[in-house]
Amino acid sequence: MGLLLSIAAGPTMLALIQSSIAEGAKRTLFMEMGVLISDAFLIAVTYFGLGQFLSVSPKLEPLYLGLGGALIIGMGAYKLKIRHSQLRQAHRWMEGQKSLPLTLLWKGFMYNSVNPSVLLFWIGSVTLITAQFSQNSVKIAGHFLTTLAVMFGTDVLKIYGSSRLRALMTPRRLIRLSQFMGWALMLFGVFLLIKAGVRLYQTA
Repeated sequence: MGLLLSIAAGPTMLALIQSSIAEGAKRTLFMEMGVLISDAFLIAVTYFGLGQFLSVSPKLEPLYLGLGGALIIGMGAYKLKIRHSQLRQAHRWMEGQKSLPLTLLWKGFMYNSVNPSVLLFWIGSVTLITAQFSQNSVKIAGHFLTTLAVMFGTDVLKIYGSSRLRALMTPRRLIRLSQFMGWALMLFGVFLLIKAGVRLYQTA
């Protein structure tokens, strides 16, 4: 289950790859820690009632998908900001000026948390595992700790693999990478908005 979520393409995976190239593998581990904290938080709130709340209020799911899609589109648009500003930032990266660890931690948490697909994945997983283990809290906790450990290990491999591309980077290539991520985020956000519209139509 953890491997499935780790290899799924989405905003979080794109952010980790971009950060590992621009910031380096060691600093990107702070972003990964933010992702891990976000996943643990989402599992906890789902287990303690959010999943049941959404299941009895199906009309809230399209609203959440739409809100998440709009936020991700906004994040993508920010990545496509004024080019000369991107160029200055790229030069700072190449000269060794990096983001603060807490900034990277927060980015990882936010990229993961605003993606509705992640929450819906955990809702389905928690519902399934809770039923499978007959609400045995020890077995459920063990399962999800193992899942998070597998996800963390897989993400670390992706981070260190992507960081090897850093030697090939120039400021302009970093800008292109940022713009590619911006467009990818916007497309993903549009997909979520369309999905929200379909779900809203189905529940109408």
